[in-house]
Order: sequence, then C-alpha cells, then structure tokens
Amino acid sequence: MVLPTLLAAAVRSPAASITMAASLPDAVSEVLPSKVAEDPGVVPLWRALRGCYPSDEAALTALTANKGIVTPWVVSPSTITSNNALLRGMLGKQRALNVITKNPGVLACDPERLAISSPQEIEAVASATSA
Repeated sequence: MVLPTLLAAAVRSPAASITMAASLPDAVSEVLPSKVAEDPGVVPLWRALRGCYPSDEAALTALTANKGIVTPWVVSPSTITSNNALLRGMLGKQRALNVITKNPGVLACDPERLAISSPQEIEAVASATSA
C-alpha cells in the first residue's frame, strides 16, 4: 500500500525538520559542558542570546565568556530578552551592546533589580567586570 507509506513519510518529515531546526549550532555545543548542551532548554536560550548581538560570532564570544547565560536552571529566555530591552531603553542600542559585550552576565540578572539600577551603575559594573 503506497498511501500509508506516503502518509508515514509525510508525518516523519516535518518532525525531522523540526529536530534539525531546534538543534544548537556546533560551535555553541562545543563551548558548553555536554550536560548543558544536551538540555532542550538551551536552544531557546541560545536564540534569545543570539538576538541580543549583531552576529553569531559576537553571541558566541559572549557565551564563551559566561556559559551560565544559557543554563536553563539559571536563566530563562524571557529574562535575557527583557534585560536586553531594558538596557536598550536605558542606554540606547550601542551603549547597551557595549555593556552586554563587556559583561554578558547582565542579561541573566533579575530584571526588576536591573530596572532600579542607574545607567552609570550598570556601565561601571560592566567595565569593572571586563577589566
């Protein structure tokens, strides 16, 4: 019977595409401890982190500096995106990028506490952390 075979192939094919699309880039997997890289929660965290930087390379550099920013039991994608938006609102796009480049860990901070920090405090801590 050809029809059941075609249906089975059609059902499997999208799942295979989803699996491929939901995997981490090799460079990201190589930077992370295997237990972290294998956790399915890392993929949305990587996507959130990648969205904060102008390139894959810049995001990978940030990840290399602070692997905790894509650890599912430490941070959530919404924390990363909220903090990035907060920093851009407070500092402007370029200054926010400068802060998260110097100190990627700021993306994993408690957004409520980050919101009550002054721009000067945030930039000073980022500079001190990167020194």
